[in-house]
Amino acid sequence: MSEHTPGPWEVGFDSDEGHTVRTAIRDDVQFEQVAETYSEEDARLIAAAPDLLEALEHAHLALVCVEEDRPCCAVQGDILCECDPCSAYVESTAAIAKAKGASAPTPNTTGSE
Repeated sequence: MSEHTPGPWEVGFDSDEGHTVRTAIRDDVQFEQVAETYSEEDARLIAAAPDLLEALEHAHLALVCVEEDRPCCAVQGDILCECDPCSAYVESTAAIAKAKGASAPTPNTTGSE
């Protein structure tokens, strides 16, 4: 299976062509176009794909730990499995907000409402 273009991705606006999805500019390297769409909503969803995938992978690890009644930080062979459910929740909330074009809510870490 081939690898996808590494994230993060962002929405770019082009009044003539609609909306582009491109890699974020980093290390003074120009962006690489990933997709083009007429809809801003579709562009946001596509741009959030790498974040959504990463959040889903971490949420999956957290669910596996719960299902197998393992501690949320364990060694799996040679790999340290850090499957913190709270971290998975924060990552998934931020990725969903990015996909919807909204700001991610600040997590409540005090335990009070």
